Amino acid sequence: MLDGTTARKYAAAWARKVGANTSDLKEAGSDFFGLLGSLGFEYVAKEQTLIVRGYVFAYSASFNAKPDLLPWLNRIAAEQPASVSNGVFESRTPRWEPEKEPSLFLRIDIKDGSQPESAVVSRLLKFRDDAMLWDRTKLTEALDGLVRHRRQQRQP
Repeated sequence: MLDGTTARKYAAAWARKVGANTSDLKEAGSDFFGLLGSLGFEYVAKEQTLIVRGYVFAYSASFNAKPDLLPWLNRIAAEQPASVSNGVFESRTPRWEPEKEPSLFLRIDIKDGSQPESAVVSRLLKFRDDAMLWDRTKLTEALDGLVRHRRQQRQP
């Protein structure tokens, strides 16, 4: 279980690590959300979950609208969990940028409030690196595979 106080401690530990300011977090009842450095944080109190998102393809509604994209990427994530920090891909408009179009994110959920801050920060460093790798190289490789798959499906 992860209470709001512990979730804030985890977000603050990350902010200290990357030189971000926790005053960038916004409140929404018992929830909080915001961008700290290159990662987005969203604590959902009713689920006792700290959701952390890394941009893979920002502001890409038309790109994300392809119906086979997320299933394809999440299949890769399931087959290669270490390459995505045991996360999943999602397309959404984040709460910290409600006026923007949806982006493609890599997402992890933190639900265990018993972890030391240092362990969470280490996990977030790996997660940030994974999101950056997907943004810069792995997404292109995955899309190449999806295009080949589509072509194979069309052949008689």
